Amino acid sequence: MPDLQPLLVGLHIVAPAVRTHGSDDLKRRRLRPLLRGEVTACQLFSEPDAGSDLASVRTRAVRDGDAWTVTGQKVWSSGAHHADLGEALVRTDPDAPKHKGLTLFLIDMRAPGVEVRPLRQMTGGASFNEVFLTGVRVPDADRIGPLNGGWKAAITSLSSERAALGARSTPYRPTWSNGSPSRPAAGAASHPRRGRASAAWTRRSRRRGWSTAATTWTRPPPRPSPSCW
Repeated sequence: MPDLQPLLVGLHIVAPAVRTHGSDDLKRRRLRPLLRGEVTACQLFSEPDAGSDLASVRTRAVRDGDAWTVTGQKVWSSGAHHADLGEALVRTDPDAPKHKGLTLFLIDMRAPGVEVRPLRQMTGGASFNEVFLTGVRVPDADRIGPLNGGWKAAITSLSSERAALGARSTPYRPTWSNGSPSRPAAGAASHPRRGRASAAWTRRSRRRGWSTAATTWTRPPPRPSPSCW
């Protein structure tokens, strides 16, 4: 089985925000590819001066007709080096209170002006990245939620992330659709969404020359509840 780790941000963090706060057009264009594993996503929240105080983000988005021009820096972005989309929390009203002037966007990670630099760890690996956004043009149609209402949409993503991490930390021995606690025999049916995501990620890995590795399924996360924040 392929390693589905690169899909988890899109499935468990970005998709819930799009589903809950996105316009019908945004959901129609973006939700199915995320849930099917056809595109990967990363989170562009933290900044050098906005970590624990996330509402202090300084990355700016300036309106330009039916689009926005985004400039700033994000850091500690897992999987940004292979992501297709970035969920970016940016400041659209610098005069509003810090929690009120934020908007959430989906950014094309291959758009002009997006630069991803790996953060080398002492182990030699580079799981995290810093992302520089220089005059990146983002269509207003890729906005998640209302203008200056990004904090509420971001909380949906963060709540979903916490729920997913909690579910993954729970010891769980997967039970397949045939009732067996072990991997099903060839041809046996498994969870259809997992099967589609697995197949899509395998195709992407082969096209891009990435290796695939065995993985252990985890319990599907519960639906996030904003009441926990």
